[in-house]
Amino acid sequence: MDVVSNAVTDAYIQDVLVNPSYQGQGIGTHLMDMAIEKLKRDKIYAISVLFEEKLLNFYKKFGFNIMMSGQIITRD
Repeated sequence: MDVVSNAVTDAYIQDVLVNPSYQGQGIGTHLMDMAIEKLKRDKIYAISVLFEEKLLNFYKKFGFNIMMSGQIITRD
C-alpha cells in the first residue's frame, strides 16, 4: 500500500494489495484502517482511492463515495 499526500489537504491511497492466499482474513481492512486513522490524525481533509467496480463494497465500508473523475492513458 502506498499513500501519496500533499501533507495539508489531500491524500490518495493506492495499491492496496493482499496476496490472494491471504485475502479474506482482514489484512486489507487493517491496512486501510491504519492508513485512514493516520491521515485523520494528520488532519488531512480529503482522502481518495481508485478501485475496480468489484471492490465497491470493500471501499464503501470505509465511507468512500463514488465521484466522477477523468483519466487519460498516455501509453499503450
